[in-house]
Amino acid sequence: MNVLFWGTQSLFAQRTLFGLSQCHDLQAVMVPAPSTQMRPVQQFTTQPAHGNPHKLPATTSALAAQLQLPIYGIHRLRHAETTAFLRSLAPDLVCVACFPWRIPPALLAIPTFGFVNLHPSLLPAYRGPAPLFWQLRDGLRTIGITAHWMDATFDTGDIVAQQTFLLPDGAGAPEIDAALADIGVTLLASLLTDLAAGITPRQQQPPGGTRHSWPTAADFALDPAWSARHAFAFMRGTAEWQQPYSIVQSDHALALHTALAYDASASQSQFIVAQASHVAIQFTPGVLFATRTPTIGQRFPTDITLEME
Repeated sequence: MNVLFWGTQSLFAQRTLFGLSQCHDLQAVMVPAPSTQMRPVQQFTTQPAHGNPHKLPATTSALAAQLQLPIYGIHRLRHAETTAFLRSLAPDLVCVACFPWRIPPALLAIPTFGFVNLHPSLLPAYRGPAPLFWQLRDGLRTIGITAHWMDATFDTGDIVAQQTFLLPDGAGAPEIDAALADIGVTLLASLLTDLAAGITPRQQQPPGGTRHSWPTAADFALDPAWSARHAFAFMRGTAEWQQPYSIVQSDHALALHTALAYDASASQSQFIVAQASHVAIQFTPGVLFATRTPTIGQRFPTDITLEME
């Protein structure tokens, strides 16, 4: 069975590519073109990594080179040259992880079985980009991943399989991405086994669901009505975005940098207690311990205490 992989340079895509390569021979890897000056689809070379053999290379392209797989950059999906090229590969299945652009129907129709995407949520919930961010923001403790057939719109295709995942307390995005990708690979491996046996798993998504867009700076605001555990998990899981986390009380805005710890049952008489760069913030329930950045619009003195409202 001819299988292609389409993905970005993200850790989630890299981990998926590596796992998939261990259970099935892959024909080629396609990534967004590193330059728009390239042809609509063009093979390019990347030097394989020569670091720790037990650690993934820094990019999907470097991993593909290490695996001795052909790498193609693509940036014009509707161009006739792209369509002709994909037809020339005669793929049976295209496995996708984090590919950023809508794939047109003309391409979706080329593989024998179609394109299958790994989406890190339990569809139909959390359609759209950055689903992990929104699940952390909503305080979910159990998330999941969906393998689904791709259709003309984002994240609406029939479901192949789903699996839940219990978030480790305070896990960072790289840890979560790696775990979800590993689960996703098991779903893809099962799909390949089914297809080889003449079985095509397909279940229509249930009605409803939610959809989100890319986060903005306002989406990094913390709500005092959250639990301290919720705030801690959100900050730790989204730290790679490198955005300040704002929290507002009594017309003061405090910008937080790093979540250090939390005490789920602690209580303090003041809403915020700060000393130098360290703060303790009362949530509902529990206390979050974090470091702060310069405040938004107004600088707090070195030591501050804000009373509960």
